[in-house]
Amino acid sequence: ELIRRRKLDANRKTVVVMATNQGTLDLVANFACSCRAGPPEVQRALASTLVFTGDSETSKQVELFGLASFHDSALGDLPEGAAKAYGDYAFVRMMWLKITSVYSVVATGRHALFQDADVVWLRDPIEYFFTQADDQVDCFFMDDGARSARYTPLYTNSGFYFIRNNMRTQFFMHRMLMAYDTVLAVRSHQHALIMLLLEHMARHGLTVGVLDPLLFPQGQIFHRKKAIMQSFVDGTERPYVFHMCWTAGRTDKLRYLKNMALWFLEPKCDQDSWKGHRDHGNSTFDHNQANCCLAGAKPWTVPTPYTQVIDLKSK
Repeated sequence: ELIRRRKLDANRKTVVVMATNQGTLDLVANFACSCRAGPPEVQRALASTLVFTGDSETSKQVELFGLASFHDSALGDLPEGAAKAYGDYAFVRMMWLKITSVYSVVATGRHALFQDADVVWLRDPIEYFFTQADDQVDCFFMDDGARSARYTPLYTNSGFYFIRNNMRTQFFMHRMLMAYDTVLAVRSHQHALIMLLLEHMARHGLTVGVLDPLLFPQGQIFHRKKAIMQSFVDGTERPYVFHMCWTAGRTDKLRYLKNMALWFLEPKCDQDSWKGHRDHGNSTFDHNQANCCLAGAKPWTVPTPYTQVIDLKSK
């Protein structure tokens, strides 16, 4: 009903799905502001975005940035704070919301483009999946960059992926929903997802594509392939998105995004200001797109309030 009423599937019957709690609200806002700083086709992406939230107050704050939101207590009690480390309690509990959000959209017959909150859009990836990508492939995942045995042989990242709606993907997402016990056991949505992908490829004919990291880069490119990162800054390569994963925690994540001029929020709209407004109602301004989106900001473009020169250092 929400998707139909808000016309979230108007762009090629695809809904952009995100999941957040209060701890990553500033990252969701940064995504919204990055879209507003982009070309018209990227700005239109906001009209296709549905953010599943951990509580009703977070939903209200998401809506102030022009994004549709959904919360239901039936999804369970979810942590308010951001994960402090990969695999900790908050990290694993929020994986439940990541799974249920995509399942809920696919179950309605729509295509789903899921992304973590730490993704910035530079071009419209929805257009890519319908005009450039193989239309016979059921789902596409970002290349994680890791080549450890745990993620073999696909090495897919579970923080950015596209699900083309059909009977195979609907069944796969239903199985993923039923496999949360596996997520708890291995403490990783990504690990459990790859295990299930392999089973469905072998038994049910599910087809899976891994995205070109030059077009869909992530944190491994940032840390280990500086020449490619420099090509993004110089404009000789034009990725669709950038995913700031491969970080120890949100402190490093924000620092790297700011150093690359990929942080689109005003300094006054930091995480502490959101928390103060929520807990004590002591904010002197509304946290919305008018007050928080950095005026005139462009990707990879300095100076910003955070940096005078693009800094691609990892340490």
